[in-house]
Amino acid sequence: MEVFREAGDLVSQDCDSHVISAMAEFDGLEEGRRKGSEIHGRVIRTGFIDSRIAVSNGLVTMYSKCGSINRALSVFKCTRARDEVSWNSMVAGSTRMAISRRL
Repeated sequence: MEVFREAGDLVSQDCDSHVISAMAEFDGLEEGRRKGSEIHGRVIRTGFIDSRIAVSNGLVTMYSKCGSINRALSVFKCTRARDEVSWNSMVAGSTRMAISRRL
Protein backbone atom coordinates (compact mmCIF):
# COMPACT_ATOMS: atom_id res chain seq x y z
CA MET A 1 0.00 0.00 0.00
CA GLU A 2 2.89 2.33 0.77
CA VAL A 3 4.18 2.11 -2.80
CA PHE A 4 0.83 3.42 -4.09
CA ARG A 5 1.03 6.43 -1.79
CA GLU A 6 4.55 7.09 -3.05
CA ALA A 7 3.44 6.62 -6.66
CA GLY A 8 0.51 8.96 -6.10
CA ASP A 9 2.90 11.58 -4.78
CA LEU A 10 5.12 11.12 -7.83
CA VAL A 11 2.25 11.55 -10.22
CA SER A 12 0.83 14.60 -8.49
CA GLN A 13 4.20 16.37 -8.23
CA ASP A 14 6.61 17.52 -10.89
CA CYS A 15 8.09 14.07 -11.33
CA ASP A 16 11.43 13.41 -12.98
CA SER A 17 13.44 10.39 -14.02
CA HIS A 18 15.72 10.50 -10.96
CA VAL A 19 12.79 10.00 -8.60
CA ILE A 20 11.40 7.03 -10.51
CA SER A 21 14.75 5.34 -11.08
CA ALA A 22 15.56 5.75 -7.38
CA MET A 23 12.49 3.63 -6.62
CA ALA A 24 14.56 0.62 -7.75
CA GLU A 25 16.83 1.05 -4.74
CA PHE A 26 15.19 -1.57 -2.53
CA ASP A 27 16.64 -4.31 -0.36
CA GLY A 28 16.32 -6.91 -3.12
CA LEU A 29 15.91 -7.06 -6.86
CA GLU A 30 12.59 -8.88 -6.61
CA GLU A 31 11.15 -6.23 -4.28
CA GLY A 32 12.36 -3.54 -6.70
CA ARG A 33 10.73 -5.33 -9.65
CA ARG A 34 7.44 -5.74 -7.83
CA LYS A 35 7.21 -2.19 -6.56
CA GLY A 36 8.52 -0.82 -9.85
CA SER A 37 5.77 -2.65 -11.72
CA GLU A 38 3.19 -1.17 -9.37
CA ILE A 39 4.52 2.33 -10.00
CA HIS A 40 4.63 1.69 -13.75
CA GLY A 41 0.98 0.62 -13.69
CA ARG A 42 -0.01 3.71 -11.75
CA VAL A 43 1.82 5.97 -14.18
CA ILE A 44 0.10 4.30 -17.15
CA ARG A 45 -3.37 4.53 -15.56
CA THR A 46 -2.95 8.24 -14.92
CA GLY A 47 -1.72 8.90 -18.46
CA PHE A 48 1.38 10.54 -17.05
CA ILE A 49 3.75 8.33 -19.05
CA ASP A 50 2.75 10.00 -22.30
CA SER A 51 3.23 13.53 -21.03
CA ARG A 52 6.88 13.52 -19.97
CA ILE A 53 9.85 11.79 -21.57
CA ALA A 54 11.60 11.85 -18.18
CA VAL A 55 9.01 9.43 -16.80
CA SER A 56 9.72 6.87 -19.53
CA ASN A 57 13.45 7.34 -19.09
CA GLY A 58 13.10 6.81 -15.35
CA LEU A 59 11.15 3.60 -15.91
CA VAL A 60 13.84 2.29 -18.30
CA THR A 61 16.52 3.02 -15.71
CA MET A 62 14.47 1.56 -12.87
CA TYR A 63 13.79 -1.72 -14.69
CA SER A 64 17.44 -1.97 -15.73
CA LYS A 65 18.61 -1.54 -12.15
CA CYS A 66 16.25 -4.32 -11.09
CA GLY A 67 17.62 -6.69 -13.71
CA SER A 68 14.46 -6.57 -15.85
CA ILE A 69 16.08 -5.60 -19.13
CA ASN A 70 13.13 -6.97 -21.16
CA ARG A 71 10.73 -4.67 -19.33
CA ALA A 72 13.16 -1.78 -19.81
CA LEU A 73 13.29 -2.54 -23.52
CA SER A 74 9.50 -2.69 -23.69
CA VAL A 75 9.18 0.78 -22.16
CA PHE A 76 11.94 2.06 -24.45
CA LYS A 77 10.16 0.72 -27.56
CA CYS A 78 6.86 2.30 -26.49
CA THR A 79 8.46 5.70 -25.92
CA ARG A 80 7.24 7.91 -28.75
CA ALA A 81 9.91 10.60 -28.78
CA ARG A 82 13.24 9.23 -27.58
CA ASP A 83 15.98 11.66 -26.62
CA GLU A 84 19.66 11.23 -25.74
CA VAL A 85 18.77 10.26 -22.19
CA SER A 86 16.44 7.53 -23.49
CA TRP A 87 19.21 6.00 -25.56
CA ASN A 88 21.81 6.37 -22.79
CA SER A 89 19.44 4.74 -20.28
CA MET A 90 18.91 1.75 -22.54
CA VAL A 91 22.61 1.39 -23.42
CA ALA A 92 23.64 1.66 -19.76
CA GLY A 93 21.02 -0.89 -18.72
CA SER A 94 22.10 -3.33 -21.44
CA THR A 95 25.73 -2.90 -20.45
CA ARG A 96 24.89 -3.45 -16.78
CA MET A 97 23.12 -6.70 -17.64
CA ALA A 98 25.97 -7.93 -19.85
CA ILE A 99 28.50 -7.28 -17.11
CA SER A 100 26.40 -8.98 -14.43
CA ARG A 101 25.95 -12.08 -16.61
CA ARG A 102 29.72 -12.42 -16.93
CA LEU A 103 30.21 -12.45 -13.17
